[in-house]
Amino acid sequence: LRDGTWVLHHDPVLGRVVTHAPNGRAAIVAPETLTSAQWSQATLRDRAGRPTDLPAPRLDAALGAAYQHASPRRQLHLEIKSRVGCDRLASLNDQVASVLPTGAWMFSAFSMPSLRCLREADQDVYLGLLIGPETESIK
Repeated sequence: LRDGTWVLHHDPVLGRVVTHAPNGRAAIVAPETLTSAQWSQATLRDRAGRPTDLPAPRLDAALGAAYQHASPRRQLHLEIKSRVGCDRLASLNDQVASVLPTGAWMFSAFSMPSLRCLREADQDVYLGLLIGPETESIK
C-alpha cells in the first residue's frame, strides 16, 4: 500500500475480488494508491462478484496463519507483483522472517530486479523467476 503496508491481492486493480466502497461499486484503483486505513475498509467479493463482510487480506494476518500451520513440508509462496524498490523488498523479507522459521517461505516474481533485491536482502531465501507463456503456445 501507499504507506508501506503489504497486503495480499492478485489483480493490478481493485474491483474483481476486492472492493473498497461500502456499496460495492468501487472505482478502479490500484492497491498501492490506498493507505492502510482505506484498505481496512475494503472487503472481499464472493464467487458471484457480490460484496461480502469479509475483510480484504493483509500480509500480517496471512503470516500469522502460516505460522500456526508451519511444518517442514510447507512453504508460503509470496509472488511479488508490485514494482517497488529494494528497501521495500528488504523490509518485506524482514517482516516475513520475523514470523516464519527459516525455509518456510519463498518469493517469486516476473521481475529480475525484484529478485535481485530479494537476494541482496536474504542470501538463503528460495527465489523463483516467473516467465509468461510464448505467444505461439497460447494459440
